[in-house]
Amino acid sequence: CSAVRRAKPVATAAAQRNQHCMPTSYHIACGIGGEMLGFRRAGFRPLGGWDLCPANGKVLRRHFPSARIITADIRDDSKLAELPTEHVDVLTISYQCQPSSTQNRTKNPADPRHKVARAMLARGISMAPTVILIENVCGFRTVRNETGEREMGHTIKALSDAGYAVNWYEMNSGCY
Repeated sequence: CSAVRRAKPVATAAAQRNQHCMPTSYHIACGIGGEMLGFRRAGFRPLGGWDLCPANGKVLRRHFPSARIITADIRDDSKLAELPTEHVDVLTISYQCQPSSTQNRTKNPADPRHKVARAMLARGISMAPTVILIENVCGFRTVRNETGEREMGHTIKALSDAGYAVNWYEMNSGCY
């Protein structure tokens, strides 16, 4: 799922003076930084990442020393001051795949990870990036939460309500 904000952001003086003249990225649920590395190799400057696991944070800080790394629950508002102040061009969110996986034979609509995914989305939208890229397994298209709403439908509606034009793509990761 990817979303692009309909209104073009106004270029700030800070962005115009960006010494690297590189687009920026920020990563929610970034693990040990695979997406961050990919974006860096694609010419982006990773501003930081947010992940729950302190061990992941140690790896991220070692490989991305200038990035702002937060290791805490995404719902922890006390960490907001640690977010980058610079405009984010592309923000990635890696929803937890276990609630949606086809390997999960006992999908539970009340799985608390659905709420964590919604918190990740809300945090990402609050950062007002130009593009939001969300990745998950194909089962995400059909999994339902405790209210019976499809989680993908909730994600698309939240992005649309925030002013993003939404597209989604299905890719076979085995081809890459």
